[in-house]
Amino acid sequence: MTNPSFVNRFVLMAVATLAFAWGGPAQGGTPAQGDVLLQPGQEALPLLERQDCGPAGADPCPKPGDASGSESKPTQASATAGLLPVGSPARPFALSDPDGNPIGLDAKTNPGPVLLIFWSLFCEPCKEELPFLDEMGQQYAPKGLRVLTVNIDGENMAKAATRYWQMNRFGFPMAMDRKDGNKFEAADAYGVTGTPSLFLIGRDGTVRWNHAGRLDPEVFRAELDRLLGS
Repeated sequence: MTNPSFVNRFVLMAVATLAFAWGGPAQGGTPAQGDVLLQPGQEALPLLERQDCGPAGADPCPKPGDASGSESKPTQASATAGLLPVGSPARPFALSDPDGNPIGLDAKTNPGPVLLIFWSLFCEPCKEELPFLDEMGQQYAPKGLRVLTVNIDGENMAKAATRYWQMNRFGFPMAMDRKDGNKFEAADAYGVTGTPSLFLIGRDGTVRWNHAGRLDPEVFRAELDRLLGS
């Protein structure tokens, strides 16, 4: 005769297994689109290493025209507020590309005009806008514009960033930002809390324009024309 307690335990285990399969972990249901499923022992990455746009703790990527005054979604101005202010001297840095070749910015020895772009592989607006920014770089190169990009994904993502760069055949160089503890060498110097973050640096070595989040192409063209005296 089968032991009733054994049967009870078997039934309870079967019910628990089916409940997990149908409803998922506690609170039930399948993961929502965009949810990140972490493997055992894997930690969620901070904003600057995993996400795009917006100040830390805020919803990413404010779009032009988003209503201001909402506490749950930052305005474009708030996303830009922490960046190195317009009129400030550009901060020098010395980094390298994934192959170890030096890439840096020093307005004293190599002044502007410069377009400086901070981006991440985990940032969809970055990947949408990099082809446009590459096009703008080539279009305005005869007027002296130099484009520098800084990837903030860290050494572990260097190979993936290189493959992405090669696949898209971008014409501008890509530096990999270095991290010391919780600080990024270049991104922290420019007050970057999310990507994409852009800076236009003038011939005098000062920041002439900054921007965080999605671009308005016409506004960006106007800023380039103003910078280059078109």
